[in-house]
Amino acid sequence: MSNNFIKFKGKLLKIRVMKSLLLGAACGFCAGGVWLMLSRLAIIPFEPITALLVGGFLLLLGVGVGWLVFRTTDISLAKKLDADFALHEKTQTMVAYKDGDSEMLLLQRQDTEEALSEIPLSRFKDKLFFIYPIVAALGAAVLISAFLVPDMRNYEPPEYVKPFAISEFQIAGIEELIKYTESSKANEDLREAVVDELESLLDELKAVDTEPEMQAALAESMAILCDLAYDASSMTEIATSLWSSGDKTVKEIAKTINTSDWREPEWGAFAEGFAQLRLLFNHQSEGGAEGDEEIMLSETRWLLENTALKLNMELSMSQIDEGDPLYDVIIRFAGGELDDGGDKVYGLGGVAEKMANGSYADGMSELDRTFNAMADDIYAVLAAQKNDTNAVEYVMTRLSELFFVPLPRFERPSLTEHGDGGTESDDNDKDGPSDGGMGEGEVFGSKDLILNPETGEYVEYGTIIDEYYAVMYEKIQNGVYTEEQAEIIKNYFAILYGGMENEEGN
Repeated sequence: MSNNFIKFKGKLLKIRVMKSLLLGAACGFCAGGVWLMLSRLAIIPFEPITALLVGGFLLLLGVGVGWLVFRTTDISLAKKLDADFALHEKTQTMVAYKDGDSEMLLLQRQDTEEALSEIPLSRFKDKLFFIYPIVAALGAAVLISAFLVPDMRNYEPPEYVKPFAISEFQIAGIEELIKYTESSKANEDLREAVVDELESLLDELKAVDTEPEMQAALAESMAILCDLAYDASSMTEIATSLWSSGDKTVKEIAKTINTSDWREPEWGAFAEGFAQLRLLFNHQSEGGAEGDEEIMLSETRWLLENTALKLNMELSMSQIDEGDPLYDVIIRFAGGELDDGGDKVYGLGGVAEKMANGSYADGMSELDRTFNAMADDIYAVLAAQKNDTNAVEYVMTRLSELFFVPLPRFERPSLTEHGDGGTESDDNDKDGPSDGGMGEGEVFGSKDLILNPETGEYVEYGTIIDEYYAVMYEKIQNGVYTEEQAEIIKNYFAILYGGMENEEGN
């Protein structure tokens, strides 16, 4: 092979190396840049540093592929020389017969050598070589642009604050609730507290212009109303405490004062239950005891004394303070001497003492007077507390409907029998609510469906409550509320969350 041909072959090798390197650089820069860009935009879950590995791998792969693709044989080089410099296939003939030693081939080889020697090496070029630096430059541009895109990995989009404007319908709804409360049968102090809260809420809702502010105002008001409803009646705490005594007679008293099933105060329902309670104190004879006056007196006295003792004990454990109307009236019912218009009337304990020196019939007559004297008093307290809770619960329910605020199920006593087979409701409480909420004897929260104002779909309010809690938690942390207000709001959300957890647990 002639020295001049080898000279061109060496330049072609350099061109091959350069093209392979430029192709590899284009692949590496482009792949690494795209990878880096996707990483910084948080489209792929990889750190930006991994772009080095991807780019390096594609660079090596591009160089390898280019080295193989750009490989040129001697005959291909000869054809290119003949075509580029008009050698009329001299170089091809020389390469084809490079091993021949005839006189004619030697002359032909010499002639080709002279022709190649006259061609400057600088004139030998790859006409499409310019493409590869451009491609490499484009790849580098992709890599550089990747560094210019914003890093979105820790980006938090600006919070969209949904606007709010109270509607005429909602204004009318709150004004209707104010009128309802003012004309309700609730006690005056409670009416004033609810009306003040509704008026304050209406003023605040007219002033706010974003949905989070509306949610905060509603959550605060619902928490305050929930607290008012909780304090309006001691029936739940007292009935639950009496029920927990386990004593049959005391549990019957708990059922008698349970007003959960009353839509409105019902004298008939109470009177029927109170009459059934009275029958429990009639002596139940067993075997030879029937007709034995002494045994009847002894056992009836024990029943009355035991009931009075347990009533006092359970009331003291109910965490209801003296002075509460229901607490006081049951204490009177269980106690000694009562005042009934000048005539001496006795509580259960007082009747038991009287029976120590009297007959069984006289004792039963005295007990009838006790029940007759106490029936109106106990009912009056229960009816008053029921009117109070009804008023607040209605207001809360309507606010929930007007503004899609999560509504807790209201406080109810849990009068259930607990045995080995699980939890079974007492016969008279089959249709009543189950236990739950913030503690024994309370039922709050549920999987009830409410309208999601953003989607227009009905969903479990557990999917919305977190939004309200987040708004209120931020305000509490920022010191917007007093310690007393913050405690009320925390209790309200504890009621909501507690009821949900209880229902899921069941």
